[in-house]
Amino acid sequence: MRRWTGLVPVMCLIALLGASCGSSGDSSTSPATQATVVTKATEAPEAQASPMRPVMKGPNGEPAVGADAVELSASDVAKLKAGDHTVAFVWHTTDTFTKAVEIAARARLAELGVRVVADTVADFDPAKQRNDLQTVQALKPDVIVTLPVDASSSASMFRQATRAGSKLVFISNIPAGFVHNTDYVGVVTTNVVDAAQKSAMLLGTKLSGKGKIGVLYYDAEFFIVNQWDAAFEETIKTKFPDIEIVARAGFVDPAKANEPASAMITRYPDLDGIYVSWQDPAVGVLTALRAAGRKNIAVTDVGMNETTALDMARDGNFIGAGVDGPVAMGQALANEVGYAALGKQAPAFLVTGSSVLTKEDAIERWPSVYGVQAPESLREELGE
Repeated sequence: MRRWTGLVPVMCLIALLGASCGSSGDSSTSPATQATVVTKATEAPEAQASPMRPVMKGPNGEPAVGADAVELSASDVAKLKAGDHTVAFVWHTTDTFTKAVEIAARARLAELGVRVVADTVADFDPAKQRNDLQTVQALKPDVIVTLPVDASSSASMFRQATRAGSKLVFISNIPAGFVHNTDYVGVVTTNVVDAAQKSAMLLGTKLSGKGKIGVLYYDAEFFIVNQWDAAFEETIKTKFPDIEIVARAGFVDPAKANEPASAMITRYPDLDGIYVSWQDPAVGVLTALRAAGRKNIAVTDVGMNETTALDMARDGNFIGAGVDGPVAMGQALANEVGYAALGKQAPAFLVTGSSVLTKEDAIERWPSVYGVQAPESLREELGE
């Protein structure tokens, strides 16, 4: 996360699953965020194929809608091409997922005649994102696409951008207190709840429906990650009653996820598997397992990058994952930029589909998920 997370810079927030940062607890703690059923009419693509009905709710409880909600007519496209509209990307980070989203979005924006005038990366630093946004404002883009690094404190700087004349399209999260159609055009994301359920099915099947696992969850108030972390646990409990979640620990900095992972495997030496929220902290989990010589603990998450894919290809700890679909998301994101530029009303919460990548199909499916060939190192490892 993907690829699409907020960083709380000063203190740990109350965790989704009731534990403090970096600590682990027993399996009696229940998720604070529970999945709710979405009706067939509002389910996003691939939603009906999941092991449980996926629930994607927006930041203010809005139901998810599919990408067809922002289709552009030939007349819309003609107006966009005639209007010399501009967009700026103010990214939170750069990784496999984000790069794939941007490549797909740029390709579609080129078809729409919308020019990209800026592209910044905050590296999960709220202060840098503030500076990036101020720099971008000087270019007066019609639309700004962004994911707030710190949703709790960024409202004022994004409102300043709207006062300067830019419309906001958010990825996966919004600043605290923002209201749809007043402060922003819409939120675009992928069906990460469905992806988390698929990851749970992978791990449960790998363990033959029995065993003990630990959960490393994102310890911040980030509504979309909270949803998929809860969905993973709910799927394990529902589909694999003989798998026990014996340990939970939160992390805030994805680059330091090895620390709670190390503590978890030390305290619970009989673990059979670990779930972690997304691929960046998953790298830290794999590092901790290698350092401890624990080759027998299966790992999954939501998403994949070259490091986790290589570990999977080498029959390491990583077993594969449910993955979000950045290509489809990038295309929908570009269409929503078109809506914003034309002053059309977009849905509050738009969701595209998810998929699964395993050792057996990673090479074949990587292009459809990420829009590029699988990494050369992965292709070499698998002899393709």
